[in-house]
Amino acid sequence: MPTCQNCHHEWTWRQTFKKQCRFNNKMTCPYCGEEQYISAKTRRNMVGYLVLVPFILLCVMAAIDFLIIDVPAMALYLSNVSVFAAMIFISPFFLEVTNTEEPLW
Repeated sequence: MPTCQNCHHEWTWRQTFKKQCRFNNKMTCPYCGEEQYISAKTRRNMVGYLVLVPFILLCVMAAIDFLIIDVPAMALYLSNVSVFAAMIFISPFFLEVTNTEEPLW
């Protein structure tokens, strides 16, 4: 869970999830009101975990669907959706914040 760099309070999962769902790099600390920014490391990891992993799983499941006839396609796609949802719900645990906005590169 993220910890404010100013007041050093750890945010709750609910606070982090709500702020993260806005898709904004800037977040306000719920305890001291100071602006916090998602770290560049976290943004890079989010791209990998939330975009690339489900895409790779979808490709693997599509390949399995074509190679193995016994597995229903809907079961494969529902499992991919459930993995994606699980990744979204655990992502607040890996969020780190900083006082300054860091460039991605």
